[in-house]
Amino acid sequence: MRRAVGRTLRRRQDFRSAYERGTAVRLDCAVLIRHSTDAGLTRTAVVASRKVGNAVRRNRAKRLLREAERKLITGVEQQSLDLILIARPPIRRLSGAEVLAEVRRLYAMAGLLRPAAAESPRCA
Repeated sequence: MRRAVGRTLRRRQDFRSAYERGTAVRLDCAVLIRHSTDAGLTRTAVVASRKVGNAVRRNRAKRLLREAERKLITGVEQQSLDLILIARPPIRRLSGAEVLAEVRRLYAMAGLLRPAAAESPRCA
């Protein structure tokens, strides 16, 4: 299933702005960078560096993060955000359900979801 056009963060300038002006929430397996914008819509991006592993491991990590983001983005209360999910090496040992729980926890820590939606930590 393809993502909606305009909902993905693509331009280098947008990434740089989010990295420099946004706030980061960190767990061992992932980082969420949140940046408020005037765009009128919430845009997302998923990143995995070579530290995560070879291309197969990086793609798996990004696929799991995108799936978790897809399930949780409808519950985000605030709009006009740029959200960047960054995979970290410990994500390699997690299952899809565990990644979903961790992303839910990241969103709750960032104030995007209600705190009751956060589940117990797996890799923190």
